[in-house]
Amino acid sequence: MTILLDDDERPNITIPQITTCHDQLGCNLPKEYKEFLMNHNGAFPEPSSFRIKNDDLLHSIDIMLYLDSNLFEPRADAFYQTISFTLEKEKDYIPAGSFVIAIVDRDDLLLLFYEGKRKGEIWLKIETYESPMKGENGYKREQGLCKVASSFTGFIEKLIPNEEDLDDD
Repeated sequence: MTILLDDDERPNITIPQITTCHDQLGCNLPKEYKEFLMNHNGAFPEPSSFRIKNDDLLHSIDIMLYLDSNLFEPRADAFYQTISFTLEKEKDYIPAGSFVIAIVDRDDLLLLFYEGKRKGEIWLKIETYESPMKGENGYKREQGLCKVASSFTGFIEKLIPNEEDLDDD
């Protein structure tokens, strides 16, 4: 069972704010992710690791990002653990129709697609690529993508203990 460890300093998210998020994105968030935001608004999940099909690596979530008063508006001056800050910081890397929901393995991005053929799916963006040059029109946005789960709930269900944590017992 996954436990989502909350931080009391994050703001609670309300239904009107979720409606504003829908307006900012131009579509509805998946129901399961809306519920997560309203109940937790970010978290440190435990267990926090997952595997990707056909990949032997164990990936670990550093933090599931939260919404601040900027919601889905990209802002460089927002707190670094927010979706708003990450949307601005990673704007040259994030594929269209997605946003970052978590930081994984220190510099990889866990994405939720909110529109298009991947709508509702969770993907990992491996950040091993150089920043796009001006004029490339997002050419590197699709590189380094690995599907993790078909839904947010499916992703939460895939979380497993880190093997190092098991060694401590």
